[in-house]
Amino acid sequence: MIKIWGITGPIGSGKSQLLGLLKNLGFEGLDADQCVSGLWSHPPDSLRHQLLKEFGSADKTSIRQRVANDPERRARLESILHPFVYQELARWLGSVRGSVVFVEGTRWSQGASLQGWQGVLFVDAPEAIRLQRVRSRNPETADLLWSLSARLPWDELRQTSDSCLINDSDLPNLRAQVEQWLKEKGIKIPQART
Repeated sequence: MIKIWGITGPIGSGKSQLLGLLKNLGFEGLDADQCVSGLWSHPPDSLRHQLLKEFGSADKTSIRQRVANDPERRARLESILHPFVYQELARWLGSVRGSVVFVEGTRWSQGASLQGWQGVLFVDAPEAIRLQRVRSRNPETADLLWSLSARLPWDELRQTSDSCLINDSDLPNLRAQVEQWLKEKGIKIPQART
């Protein structure tokens, strides 16, 4: 049976960097946020229909602005998108060869009911570092992304996660933390990629 670990944390914390590091160590990983981006770019007809029915639009920017200050509408959007993400995750899991895999996403602790689910690894960084990363990566949309992320219950998600890594330094520091975490969990590094 495949053992699945979720990776989550606030925007700019280094989730993608952590997933990349794990992939370089030889683990297989999936970025669920990229699955969502793919859904926005090429929505299946059934998703498009649900978005139009609920929000009067299937435009990502328009919907983001509508849900930014409305937790109920945001929850509704997530309830529409998540089944499609789980379908993609199930397809991906059918193709993996590793015994331990990692899935990066925004809110895994709420959806951790998959067969083989082991837990959630929370990655965090001080707010100033996270904001700097967001602004350097997405200068045009940084404020909107930061605003949306700030509305999520990060303290609660961190507390319900199984482990936490602090990504406030450089890649060698993060790698040392990851290797220590893998050792503590009894997870063997498969084979480093070159």
